[in-house]
Amino acid sequence: MSTLNNEDGIPVEVDQGESLIVDMTFKDPDREIFNKAAIQDITVTLLNKKDYSIINNRSEQTVLDNNGGILDADGSFELTLSPDDNPIIDETLLEEVHILIVSFTWVDEASNTQKGIEKYLITVKNIESPDEAVRTETTIPDMDLTGIKRVKTKHIEIETHDPRAVQEARDRELTPHPSFCSLYFCKGVPK
Repeated sequence: MSTLNNEDGIPVEVDQGESLIVDMTFKDPDREIFNKAAIQDITVTLLNKKDYSIINNRSEQTVLDNNGGILDADGSFELTLSPDDNPIIDETLLEEVHILIVSFTWVDEASNTQKGIEKYLITVKNIESPDEAVRTETTIPDMDLTGIKRVKTKHIEIETHDPRAVQEARDRELTPHPSFCSLYFCKGVPK
């Protein structure tokens, strides 16, 4: 897993309730960008890293020209994460980390279906401390303090890799949570 960075290489942080727009390009093992015709499907899963709970029903949700995803003819992909995709699950925390899993399938030159998967960490900031939230609710109960700010990242490259290297990386990095293991992976191997 890697941290989602903006075009300047700075890790992306988003306030709770903000939208986040992520621009991606999909590349084959030779680092050639796929055009739209080569991509068969793109799915997104959004998890809370602390307990691997699904956020906003985004569990292997198709986003190929749907559900906030737009794939251009040249292979540029824009994914919009809505304010509902960036909540604070545990309001006692000042920030929490969410996991964005982007999977895509394509057909290679030999007409074989291939799959790529990338995982990114996104930090979501709690815009109110718990004490401020209590005071706000008590003194101004009808005021909505959530704002929407568009944060744009550019040129995040999602590339396919040698399957053996991907598996080795998963074996080293993935420590499955019991509920996560039953849904997606078990001992680092996709089910």
